[in-house]
Amino acid sequence: MKKKICILIVSLFICVSCNSQKDDYGKLIEELNGQDNKKAKERLMVYGEKLLNQYKILKHEAQWASVENREAAEGRLLKSKEMIHEFAQTLKKHAGNRNASVCMSIKEINQYLYSLTQPRIVFSKSYKGGNSEIWIIGSDGKNLKRVTKNDRRRDEEPSWHPNGTKIVFSSDRDHFTSQIYVVDADGKNLRKLTNERPRHLAPVYSPDGSQIAFESLEKVFEDNHPNNYDVYIMDANGNNQRNLTGDYKDAMHITLVGWNPDGTKIAFHVMRISGSSGIYIMDADGKNHRKLSGDNYNIAGDCAWSPDGKKMVFCLRDESGTGLGIIDADGSNFKRIVKNINVPSLSWSFDNRQIILSAFDGEAKAYKLYTLDADGQNLRELLDELPNNNADVPITHPASKDMIFLSSLMKPGAVIEIWSTNIESKKLTKVGMSYMTPKPSWEPVILNEIASLFSDELDSSLNSDNANPDSKK
Repeated sequence: MKKKICILIVSLFICVSCNSQKDDYGKLIEELNGQDNKKAKERLMVYGEKLLNQYKILKHEAQWASVENREAAEGRLLKSKEMIHEFAQTLKKHAGNRNASVCMSIKEINQYLYSLTQPRIVFSKSYKGGNSEIWIIGSDGKNLKRVTKNDRRRDEEPSWHPNGTKIVFSSDRDHFTSQIYVVDADGKNLRKLTNERPRHLAPVYSPDGSQIAFESLEKVFEDNHPNNYDVYIMDANGNNQRNLTGDYKDAMHITLVGWNPDGTKIAFHVMRISGSSGIYIMDADGKNHRKLSGDNYNIAGDCAWSPDGKKMVFCLRDESGTGLGIIDADGSNFKRIVKNINVPSLSWSFDNRQIILSAFDGEAKAYKLYTLDADGQNLRELLDELPNNNADVPITHPASKDMIFLSSLMKPGAVIEIWSTNIESKKLTKVGMSYMTPKPSWEPVILNEIASLFSDELDSSLNSDNANPDSKK
């Protein structure tokens, strides 16, 4: 007979908002009264998710609080953590209590808590019909949830709000013109942020969540500006949209690279009509433009800020061929760290020590993943075996050695799969799939401390399963 962990609802005092604890608690109890056990468990799980979302919001607020407001913000965060602590204590305290109004097995509790703290990935899932939607899934391939529904158009390029509660994305659901939308991570409160110019693409929140940078199409084959995109910025609510790169009159295409980690700078890639290209940096308000890369080479592939914001790594091309370069954020100390390699995509490890990159293997006629020390030493293949014998677009986790990448058969129309692995263990897990590039990204909020708290509070029989919810048979 399975051991049960019973949750005595009348003793559980958890709130989502620190300012309305009793009202929220009383409302939950009232809603649970009279429901069958299945519905009550569902309500409790939703309540727990809201509790965790509140923690995410407060954690992000504390991270970006001003000096004068930091103490108060950290106090609210501590209070939120205490509520989650009480939640975990309640699970342990009422184990085996048959008078509980909601009773859940060890496996159910284990799966629930694991799903709350499992790193999540957002991606665009496209179908054979050509439409695509935004989905969220755990890096273990479980807990798949659809965020948007779009039967005829394309929802693409999703990007998380830094607190993990919202997702911004581009979509042509509005009369075939790509616009920027934002939606809560649970699929609610869909809002359109842009409504001008032909196309808006690649939206990315600033690290503090107050602004969104994106690419916008200004002119199409007019005045020697073929397909000319510019970098724009707007407030997170869609107000104050403005062009930050409109002065590059000889640019054929301008691509957003991204925000630096502290949100004070924006990097972008300029491809000129002449064929030359370079990486530029400007202040977040669009002032103080300067070229970061040198004049004796062009940019020939991906580029990325280091997690500490001190360096930029990129694929380059010069008279000697393609290679990998690295440069300090102030434009000094350029170094070509790898020669004779073409790198379409790359990503830094969270500790700034390694670069994970994809490169084409001519002999195997496929893309493979490699690790490289940040000083250019020890280039080595990451995985001994590749799904579909092909791997591309590595995306590292912001606080661990976990990573995701894309894989597909090297043929037209092949399904693109999302896989997760770990740089050290190299264990492979299939996460999802799509018929077009899914543009996956990690949820930015790190919940290691909450996962640890759950593990500490639950009994040993639950702890043994906490790393894998399916290990309990």
